[in-house]
Amino acid sequence: MSRSAVIETLEDRRLLSASPLATKSKPTIPSMLGTFTGTETYSSGVIYSVIIAVKKQHGKVFSGTVVESSGLTARITGTIDRKDDVRFTEVSTKRHHPFSSTAVGTLSSDSLSATFTKTQSGLKFHGSIAATRPIATTT
Repeated sequence: MSRSAVIETLEDRRLLSASPLATKSKPTIPSMLGTFTGTETYSSGVIYSVIIAVKKQHGKVFSGTVVESSGLTARITGTIDRKDDVRFTEVSTKRHHPFSSTAVGTLSSDSLSATFTKTQSGLKFHGSIAATRPIATTT
């Protein structure tokens, strides 16, 4: 007995490849890491210089320190989302000048802008923050 090989033709199939245009990528979480310098302007017209040093970031959560030219210092913790919306809180690091504040704003490239409400000794103060961080350069 002889065996004959039978080859059947399968339907025409094509492999699809994933190209960069075919895949949707999620926007990445922006980095808040770095030192922002700028001004903190109170609604009363008082202006202080401010340094916001963001030292840690894990996903959308960041933390660091804030120093105002008025002498106030604070710990900062906050979040940033994929749309560059920023929310953070400050808590005083000095016992004799306790305060806390909440802020909401945006990060645009290396510029941070936010409005805040600061509570100190039962009083509320409102204002805005405008700060930038240096653009990293390579030589």
